[in-house]
Amino acid sequence: MKYCKELQGRLQIARNYQNDNDNARLEMQMKLDKLQASEAEMARENRSMKTRNPYVVVLIDGDGLKFQNTWIEDRNEGGKKAAAALRSWVAREFGRDIEGLEIIVKVVANIEGLEIALKHELGHDTLSKLRAFASGFTQSTRSFDFSDIGFGKERADYKIAELARWHLRNYNCKHVVLVTVLETTPTHRDIRVTGVNIVPADESLFRSDKVEVPHVRSKKDRNNGAASGPSGEKAPQALSPGRATNGGPRNGALEGRQQNTSPRQANSGPQAPKDRKDGKKLCNFHYLAQCNKKGSKCQYLHDHPITEEEKTALTVLARFTSCNFGQNCTNDDCIYGHHCPHTKDGVCFNFNSCKFKVHPPGTGPPF
Repeated sequence: MKYCKELQGRLQIARNYQNDNDNARLEMQMKLDKLQASEAEMARENRSMKTRNPYVVVLIDGDGLKFQNTWIEDRNEGGKKAAAALRSWVAREFGRDIEGLEIIVKVVANIEGLEIALKHELGHDTLSKLRAFASGFTQSTRSFDFSDIGFGKERADYKIAELARWHLRNYNCKHVVLVTVLETTPTHRDIRVTGVNIVPADESLFRSDKVEVPHVRSKKDRNNGAASGPSGEKAPQALSPGRATNGGPRNGALEGRQQNTSPRQANSGPQAPKDRKDGKKLCNFHYLAQCNKKGSKCQYLHDHPITEEEKTALTVLARFTSCNFGQNCTNDDCIYGHHCPHTKDGVCFNFNSCKFKVHPPGTGPPF
C-alpha cells in the first residue's frame, strides 16, 4: 500500500512536469507564431517601401548635350514643350511596366557658356531665350529642373555624379538615366566595356552635332596671359551597369541601377615619355596646347617628334600639376589638373598635404 502511494506521488510529479512542458511549448509556439507574423509584416512593409512612389531620374549635362534650337527659339513655351516631349520619351522607354511611375529630370548647365556657344545661331538675344527656355522647362512640372551652375571646370560632372550616387542608393529609384553625346566622348570605348544599356535618345529633342564653343577667358586669365583659341566642347561622360544593346546614333541615354566603377588610374596608361637628348624634357605647352608662353627662353624641347601614345602620357603627367585657378578656371585648353588625380578607393595618400583642393566626395587620408 505504501509502495502504491509512492508511485502515485511520482506519477503526479511527472504529470505536473508534463503540464509545465505543455504550457511552455504552447507559449513558445505562440511566440513563434507572433514572430513569424511580425516577420511577414516586415517583409510586406519592406516590399511596399521598395515599390512605393517609384520613379526614374534623368540627369542631363546641358553643356555637353544641347536641346534643339527650335525649342529654345520658342522661349518659355519651348521649354514647356521640350519638357513634355522628354517626359513622353522617358515614359515610353523606361516606364511601360511600372505603375504610378514618377519622372524626375535634372538639367545642369552654364547658361552664359551656352549663350557664347549658340549666339551665332540664335542671335543677339540668345541669353534671354536660354533663360526663358530654362524657366519654362522648370515650370512645366514639379519634378523638372533646369539649373544654371555658372562657369567652372567640371562643375556639371560633379553635380551629376553626386545626384546619380544619391539616387542609386534609393530603392524607390527604378532607373538612373544619364543622357549624353556618346560620339564625342573620349571614353566611349570604356563606357561600352562596362556593359551599360545604351538607348537611342529622341533626336527631335537633342542635337546630335558637335557645337564649336569659342574659348572664354576670365579677366584673371587675360591678366596672366592664358592661352586662348577655339575649342570643341567636350560632352559629359557617364558609367552605369546593365546589358549592352544596339547603340543607335550619337545621342544616347545610359541607364542603370548600381555600379562601382573607377576611372583607370594614371599608372595603367601608356608609359611616360622619356627624357630626350641632353637630359631635356618635352615642353608641355608646345605639345599639348600648341603654344610656347616663354618663347626662346623656354628650356624644354620643342622640335622632337612624339607618338600619340607619348602625347597621351604627357597629358596624364600634366594633370598631376594643380591649376592655379582650380575650379574657377575657364580655359577650355588648360593642360593642368583641376581635381586630385591621386585618389583611389576613397583614399588620397597625400590628403593632408595635397596640392589639389578638390577631391571626390568621401575622400579621406589613408589612416
